[in-house]
Amino acid sequence: KHMVSAKSNSLGRSLRGLILLINEYYWKTFTGPFFTFFFPLVIISLLGWMLGYFMILSGSLSIGILSISLTSMPTAIYEFKSSSLLKRIGASPINPKIFITAVCSFYIAVMIISVIWSFLVSTVIFISYWEKAPEWASQMPSVSEMLANINYGGYIYSQILTIVIGASIGIMLVSIARSSVTIQSFGVIILIVSMFLSGQVFPLYIVKNVQPLWILGYVICPFKSTACMIVESWYGKTDFLNNVLGSSIFDLTKSYIIRPTLEVGGIKMMEKMTMVTSLEKIINIFLPFIWDIIFILVASFKFKWSTR
Repeated sequence: KHMVSAKSNSLGRSLRGLILLINEYYWKTFTGPFFTFFFPLVIISLLGWMLGYFMILSGSLSIGILSISLTSMPTAIYEFKSSSLLKRIGASPINPKIFITAVCSFYIAVMIISVIWSFLVSTVIFISYWEKAPEWASQMPSVSEMLANINYGGYIYSQILTIVIGASIGIMLVSIARSSVTIQSFGVIILIVSMFLSGQVFPLYIVKNVQPLWILGYVICPFKSTACMIVESWYGKTDFLNNVLGSSIFDLTKSYIIRPTLEVGGIKMMEKMTMVTSLEKIINIFLPFIWDIIFILVASFKFKWSTR
């Protein structure tokens, strides 16, 4: 019993030291804090004032998850693998699986912080419209009305799936890449494709209007399904404008239909549109798990603890 207790205490001390080391690395890099706190707010602020906060907030709040999981987290794992610190970690009770789990857990916590931070600061940015929408879109909901209509259960579930997919892609990138530059290059490509094809930075109906791109999104964009669920959940409790039926992502019998009959910013919007059919909702429920299995399998076969 004494030996088991000693090993447990040693592992606990090693884990605390590892977390402190990961945290120190995170704050020393530019990409970590930048993609967590600054980058999402730049996108939200610019597009929010141009297109309207009610059009872009739903998807844009998850930009931090994508940017962290596709660039910061895999780069951190690769840098640790390449450094002399690896030998020190290997001499401790921490094995590679525990190390990967610790790094992923730290950055998953950072992703959650990024979403909460973006949510709170975005509310402050658009606080002048808390009780009343801007004049050029006066028929749209105010910020308080918009937040009151969110289906938070579906929204949180969708964001959790986004985090899991992002983390699995990040580990896969570490497994197949041979340099941090390669990781960041592929990560940025996936980030850009996902932002535009999944409807995270533009209203979902813009992507839906171009059917080839909409279908292509399901094939090459791992975040397409979760983005659709995020948007539907964001407008989940309202029968005004963005969710005619008040549909839920968990109700697979009811399509997600919008009715934007307003003229916003001088642009005439569609009168009625089925965004996600019942069949697509079934696909959206299962497809994220299929992507996860694919990425985890690739990572398990390709991952090497040494960079040589």
